[in-house]
Amino acid sequence: MNYFEKYLEIFPKLKEIAEKIWKYVDEIKKENVLELAEKIENKILEFGAKPAFPVNIGINNIAAHYTPENEEKIKENDILKIDFGVHINGFIFDTAKTYGNNEVVKAAKEAFEECLKEVKEGVRVKIFGDICEEVAKKYGLKPVRNLGGHGLGYYLVHTEPTILNGKNNSEEVLKKGMPIALEVFITNGQGKVEDSYPSTIFEIINPQKIGMLRMHREIIEYAYKNFYTLPFCKRWLYKKFSKSSVDFAILQAKKIGIIKEYPVLKEVKNSIVAQFETTLIVE
Repeated sequence: MNYFEKYLEIFPKLKEIAEKIWKYVDEIKKENVLELAEKIENKILEFGAKPAFPVNIGINNIAAHYTPENEEKIKENDILKIDFGVHINGFIFDTAKTYGNNEVVKAAKEAFEECLKEVKEGVRVKIFGDICEEVAKKYGLKPVRNLGGHGLGYYLVHTEPTILNGKNNSEEVLKKGMPIALEVFITNGQGKVEDSYPSTIFEIINPQKIGMLRMHREIIEYAYKNFYTLPFCKRWLYKKFSKSSVDFAILQAKKIGIIKEYPVLKEVKNSIVAQFETTLIVE
C-alpha cells in the first residue's frame, strides 16, 4: 500500500477532527493569542490527534509562520488568521481561516472557493494562481504571489506540488489520490511577504548530526523523538526544559545545521493579509 492509499484511509478521521476544532474555535472568545494557540493545540490532543505544527496566529500584516510566545491581546478590529494542522501517525491535515470583516477577507474567501471548484486530476496548478489574480484584481487587491498551497507528505507539511497564488508558468499537474493543502492569501498591500525575525517555529532537517551537540543534546533528541521532521516551537520545549537551556540548544543546532527556522512572514508594506486553506484529496 503506497502513501496515497494509506492517506486515503485516514483522511476521514483527520477531516472530522479538523471540523470539530473549527467548530470549537468559532465558539470561543479570541482575546489572547497565546491562550488561543494553546487551547487549539490541547483540543487537537483531546480529539485523539497531534498538532502537525505549532498553531499559527497571524494578525493583520503577519501572513504566516508566527506562533505566539507572549500573551498579546487580540483587538476588536484585528484581522485574525488561524492556521493549524492535525496529524495521526504522520498523516497531516492542514487548514486555515481568517476572522474579520473587510474587503480583503471577502476577496480571499471568494478566491478560495473558486479555486476549490478546480481541484481535480490532470489540472495544472498554475490555474489556481490565475484565479487568485483575477479575483484579487476585481476587488482592487493583490494575491500574495510568493505564498500558496502545497502537497502533504508523510511527516512533511510541505511537499510538491507548489501551488502559487499569483500567475506563474508551473507545469506541475494534480495527480489522482494526491493530498494537497489548497491555500489562498490576498492582501491590500504589494502582494509579497518578506522574512522577519526572531523566528518562533523550527524543524529538524539533519537528525544524523544531533550527536555533534556538546551541550543540551537531550533537548534536541527530545524534539526529534516527539516531533520527528514536523515543525515545533520553543514554548513546547519550555514545558520540559529551562528557557535558557532550550534557547542555547536551538542556537547551537541551527549553527550546526541540525534544524532550520521558519522566519515570520510579513506583508512587505505591513498591509492586511487574509488567508483560507483546507486539505483535499485530488479525485
